[in-house]
Amino acid sequence: METGNLYKVEIYRFFHSALLFICMMVSFFALLLLASGNSDALLGDGTLLGGVESAMKIANLIIVFIVSVVISVYVGREFKQKTINYEIMSGYHLWKIGLTKTVTCGVFVSMLLLCGMLLFFLTVPGLLQRYTFLQIVLMFMILLHICSCTTLYVMLCRNGALGGCIAFVRFTLLEVVVLFAVKLCVSTDIYNTFRALAIMSQWSVAVNTGIVIPQDYLTGIITGTVAEYVLLLGIIRLRSGKTDF
Repeated sequence: METGNLYKVEIYRFFHSALLFICMMVSFFALLLLASGNSDALLGDGTLLGGVESAMKIANLIIVFIVSVVISVYVGREFKQKTINYEIMSGYHLWKIGLTKTVTCGVFVSMLLLCGMLLFFLTVPGLLQRYTFLQIVLMFMILLHICSCTTLYVMLCRNGALGGCIAFVRFTLLEVVVLFAVKLCVSTDIYNTFRALAIMSQWSVAVNTGIVIPQDYLTGIITGTVAEYVLLLGIIRLRSGKTDF
């Protein structure tokens, strides 16, 4: 079956969904609210820029939450309302539908989130200039990882709420538990390799304007995104076919 029509449908749905554009504005105001808090934990080096940069390091939790909620509602409603069955009845396998949805929810939601972040950067004089082009690209890659894989978790579970919860736990609590367990069992070098694959660690490094991005993190961001995406899409493909209903 020709997948071009699927892409046209998904892009049409995306640009006619106010929910996803609200996502961008929510991310902007969430970051603004987080950075405006003058608690000791967010003061950084005692300056405005230091406080904002410190806030950015923990902003990933907010972003993961926003992504989990928005994508679980956007993709999950198709399973709840059973509108996805029309695409399956047209001859498209579930993994192909998931592939097209990760283009809209993965690429476009990541772009909206990044735009919201850049708008936030512009509200703080001198902040945007402190980020290199590479750092902005890496932020996009991390956002792409979160958004694309959250979409696939929802597709895999065929339930928005369940898939969104699994994605949120995977990108937050599960990473913390795994890193803690690995630290207790392996050497420091192996632990650092695992840490470079963790979303939270990647984000902390990407938003830190005071360092050069280490090579292991550059590799970890790319390989981590590709590996998890291919794995999830492969599982969905194995489960699709005669079991689509």
